[in-house]
Amino acid sequence: MTIQQLKTDIENGTVSHDLIIFKDTENNFISNQYIAAIKKLRGVDIQYLDSPTELLQDSWSIFGEDSGSTTETLRVIKCESFIWTNARISELKDLIIVVSKFQDKNIEKQFEPWIVAVPKIEDWMLKDYVYSTTEGVAQKDLEWLINLCGKNRERLQMELDKLALFGIDERKYLFNDLIRDGAVDDLSSYNIFNFTNAITSKDIRSLQSIYKELDRVDVNEFGLLTILVKNFRNILMVQTTANPTPESTGIDGKQLYAIKKIPRVYSADQLVKIYNFLLDIDRRVKMGELPADMVIDYLVIKILSM
Repeated sequence: MTIQQLKTDIENGTVSHDLIIFKDTENNFISNQYIAAIKKLRGVDIQYLDSPTELLQDSWSIFGEDSGSTTETLRVIKCESFIWTNARISELKDLIIVVSKFQDKNIEKQFEPWIVAVPKIEDWMLKDYVYSTTEGVAQKDLEWLINLCGKNRERLQMELDKLALFGIDERKYLFNDLIRDGAVDDLSSYNIFNFTNAITSKDIRSLQSIYKELDRVDVNEFGLLTILVKNFRNILMVQTTANPTPESTGIDGKQLYAIKKIPRVYSADQLVKIYNFLLDIDRRVKMGELPADMVIDYLVIKILSM
């Protein structure tokens, strides 16, 4: 299957449940978008696995009959090299494998019907993707962002995730503060910032109230994690710096003022511990080691217990 055909199937809502193997040498930037689109289309969770062989023992009964076909989850495997030769792998449903290469040409030929070759990212493809996911932001601002991030696709995606937290009408007002300065004008105006502030100040009552609101908002886990990392880094910088100023910390004046008002409920050692924990979670989520849909609950429980 070509990637153009898969894109058409996603747009038409006709993606089959058959095996998909992305051959992606571009840091999974494009394949990640396709996986997210298929997940959203089917309305299922993602389950990350290490090998397709662990599914083979469950896919057929002891009598040789197919016992499952489709599932309620989208299974995803990410690895450097495709090394498996069992022909039954091609019969597995709801499985996406992302690889950079195949161990040898015979294996690649064996699974050729299920391979989707991901093209090398061209500038026009990157711009097309950014423009299509950031409605409401001026094109000149998006071009500035693309040039700023350069070849760092992960950083670009993190910045796009921040914008995804807000509605189309809000983005044109938020772009300068959110992307260029790192904070919106009024930190108490949006649930997402209320949520992170409640965590950083251990305000349990506010956290319980906001948690109910988050159930009705399409919260992007990557964006939330990005903001939490930034918040704790800034809190650590402000609370461990004598007479912090915008010049000495590099933090915008409005945000610096807001951080100073946050109760000091964590010691400096605790802040360092939490910040390192968040960096580790951020890395593990990006590597596919942790399911993104469980991140919010896990972060809240873990941070409040520190």
